[in-house]
Amino acid sequence: MTAATLRMDEFACRRRTRWTMGVSAVLHALLFLWIATQKTSAIDLPKITEITLIEPGDLAAAAAAAAPAAARRSDPGFASRAVAQDMAFRRTDRADIAMDP
Repeated sequence: MTAATLRMDEFACRRRTRWTMGVSAVLHALLFLWIATQKTSAIDLPKITEITLIEPGDLAAAAAAAAPAAARRSDPGFASRAVAQDMAFRRTDRADIAMDP
């Protein structure tokens, strides 16, 4: 093989590569545009109807129970009941699991 033959082969490979990459880029752009412009049909589903059966006595009991609960809570940062023991995590120097010798 001569240097001229190798050079012609290189030019042919580059031309073929440029052409196939250009075709690939155009086809991918067209595919992307086709996917992006697809119209989807909206499916009309029936509206959900929620039915709650409430008796007249239930409304009065709920309103009476809600009023004292709101009055008891004074500050959201503190506990709502007395804490007898501190349950915070304390890290010790030694681990719970020792390595086998």
